[in-house]
Amino acid sequence: MANEKVSDVEVKETSATNIKPGTPVVSTASKVGSAPTVQEVQKAVEVKSQVNYGFSASKELIGLFDRVKNTKNDILINAIESIKDYMVKMAPGCIVTEKEGAQYQVVLFRAIRTIIEYSGNDFQLGFVTLLRMFDENSKGVFHEMYVFRFTDIISLSYDDRRAFERIINLIKIAAPVQGRREAIKQVNMLRTMQYSFTDNGRNNISHFFDR
Repeated sequence: MANEKVSDVEVKETSATNIKPGTPVVSTASKVGSAPTVQEVQKAVEVKSQVNYGFSASKELIGLFDRVKNTKNDILINAIESIKDYMVKMAPGCIVTEKEGAQYQVVLFRAIRTIIEYSGNDFQLGFVTLLRMFDENSKGVFHEMYVFRFTDIISLSYDDRRAFERIINLIKIAAPVQGRREAIKQVNMLRTMQYSFTDNGRNNISHFFDR
C-alpha cells in the first residue's frame, strides 16, 4: 500500500500544502499531458488515508499519528487507536444497533479520559492529536448530530455521563486552532471538569489552555 496509483499518478508521502493552486505536479509515472493539479494531489492523499485508516486524514494528522506511534507509550497509542476505530464504526451512514452505539460511546469516553488522565509526559501530543481528529471530522462523525447519539441509553454512571457530555463540548469548542483562545474564554473549566476527572486530569487541561 506504500505506492498507490490514482489517475496514473504515483501516490507517495507527498504534501500538497506547499504547492500553489493550479500548479501541475509531475510524477515519473505520469503520462505525457496528464500531470495532475494540486487539487488532484490532495484528493490522492485523501484516498490514501482512507485506505490506511478508513477515514480521510490530512497530512498533518497522519504526522501526528506517526508521532504518537513513535512515543512507544502503549496507553496513549491504544487510546488513539480506539478513537480511530470509533470513527470508522460510528461514521455517518454506518449501521449500528442501539446496543453497539451505546458501547462505542463508552469506548470514546474512556479513550478521551485515558488521554487526559494517563498519557503522562505525552499528554500534550495526545490531546493535540485528539483535537485535530475532532476538527477534521467536525462535519462527520463528530458533528453534533452523531457524536451525542445513544447517550440516553449509554451504560455510564451519572457522573461519567455528565463528564462525557461536557468534555465532548469542550473538545468541539477547542478543536479549531483559529479562534481557540477566544472560544476557551467562554468555557467554565471548573464546571466542565467537575465530574469523573482527577486533579491530574484537571491540571493537564488547565495547563494546556493556559500555555
